[in-house]
Amino acid sequence: MKKDLRWMLILAWPFAVIALWTVTAAFRYKKVRVFLTATTAILAAFGLYRLNVGLRPIPELSKLSLSVAPAKPPNSEKPEQEPVVRQPKARRRSLMF
Repeated sequence: MKKDLRWMLILAWPFAVIALWTVTAAFRYKKVRVFLTATTAILAAFGLYRLNVGLRPIPELSKLSLSVAPAKPPNSEKPEQEPVVRQPKARRRSLMF
């Protein structure tokens, strides 16, 4: 993505609070409406924050500092082991359906 539009999530939060206030308008008591709106506004803020973190752009490869690790550490005394490949177990077939 060329442009980072995550800053627009800041604008989404007040509109979410207004929408939550109108949804809670069906409740009779104002204290209940305020409590539910405040609680869901905090949850919406947390959700938008998580969305912001999840949409963080991946840095380009040209900007990364790549380093090549040595094939073997210089002080390794353990011989290399072959990777163990396990075969899947055969399933028993039953006559019952």
